[in-house]
Amino acid sequence: MSESISNRKLLVIAGGSPSSIIATYLYLSDGGVDPETVLEQMKAGEIQVVFTQAFQVGEHPRFGVSEALKAVRELPKDGQVVWIGLGVNNQDPQMTENIFREIGIDRLHVVCDEHEPERWEALMEKLGFVSGQFSLKTKPEHRSAASIVAEDFGVPIYEIFVQAGDWADNRQMDVSDEAQRIAFSISAATKLRMGDNAFRVTALLHLLGDREARKEFYVRLEAAGPVYAAVEEALANAQMQGQILVVHKKEGEAGLVFDDTDAMNQGYARAPFVVVIGEKSGEGPCIQVGVNNSHPTLGKTNLLQVLADFGPTGIVPKVAIRGTENLFEILVRLNAL
Repeated sequence: MSESISNRKLLVIAGGSPSSIIATYLYLSDGGVDPETVLEQMKAGEIQVVFTQAFQVGEHPRFGVSEALKAVRELPKDGQVVWIGLGVNNQDPQMTENIFREIGIDRLHVVCDEHEPERWEALMEKLGFVSGQFSLKTKPEHRSAASIVAEDFGVPIYEIFVQAGDWADNRQMDVSDEAQRIAFSISAATKLRMGDNAFRVTALLHLLGDREARKEFYVRLEAAGPVYAAVEEALANAQMQGQILVVHKKEGEAGLVFDDTDAMNQGYARAPFVVVIGEKSGEGPCIQVGVNNSHPTLGKTNLLQVLADFGPTGIVPKVAIRGTENLFEILVRLNAL
């Protein structure tokens, strides 16, 4: 954590993915800061962490004023904001623009995000936030926010967490078994209740060594067994459509007891493209599409471009498309590649 903000109230706004949780842990541990000190500052309110989603980060007609926006409005004028692993809302970029206007250039310390760097450049130019007044760090090529944060301080002891953050986003990567264990446990525990952002803070506290949080974390992790049973069942019933593995969630799962990422990554052993169909927490019925970026000919497919006609959100190798009415056209588009 930068010395320039260590004596100010710090607000971290981060994405809800496992990689963003790990990246937040890395940021708060920057330079080898004693975890007990960070925990004390969090409990004292000197550091506040809000996990959210790009489509929920501001004021929403359905969800109202977000916790992130409330926290920005309550932040002292000399407070500082760190933004980690949360892309520009590409369905409603005005929402992201609005919260950055409320943050203001004087309180914005750094943006560390792996999603669509060109959107960040365009947003910052529109806002008039001049390069050099704050730090904008993006990293394409299938690396997560954990890599972006870590490359600034390079403390070797944290390498396993950098690997864990990157592997959480791209399970085709070659990392240590311990890194996989860390990433998988964060993923399993948080995805049991996808909409529970308070538990994401618990997961962060667990990484920082808080004993009570650790107990709660492992209770949730143990309860996650049915999530992976549901994934195995869905994969057993999945069907090949050309070069696409089509996976259907059971009705009523709504993203609460199903790990879409795990289903996709297991599916890549069978097909270059995996499509997961069903309810997604906070977004209703969705078609999620992923590409195996290790595939020799199709691995570089830019799904945001290929499926642009269908209003995708997400990142180059993995997108979500609201509604399921365009399934046939999406399958045709992918099979034509």
